[in-house]
Amino acid sequence: MKLNPWAFGIGFIAVAGFLMFNNFQIPTYFLFEKTNKTNATITDINWTYGIKGRPIQLLTYDYKVGDSIYSDKFKAGRGYNYKKIGNKLLVKYAVNNPKKNKVIGQFKPEFNNRNKNDIGKDKN
Repeated sequence: MKLNPWAFGIGFIAVAGFLMFNNFQIPTYFLFEKTNKTNATITDINWTYGIKGRPIQLLTYDYKVGDSIYSDKFKAGRGYNYKKIGNKLLVKYAVNNPKKNKVIGQFKPEFNNRNKNDIGKDKN
């Protein structure tokens, strides 16, 4: 059977484009699996390069399911502000396999040293 080179080329470009769109990571799908959500804490931050040499953060985060703690990495691309260690993320994980997870949200950092009513006032 002879394969048409155009079909191979179009298929290769489609797969390469899909991977580029997802920061060269294979996306996590939860088909027919029961999922749950939990909070994760960022424990380590490294820098890596994205498309066109743009620096992006590579976040290592920990999340707890039951009495076990799991750790994973995530490239924080567009839509994620610069994060610091201790910031929170929202993680969706499979109940039967908690190692299979996906970051689905972020939380704004908490400012413990300021009160909303103190904004714009002198600290004298």
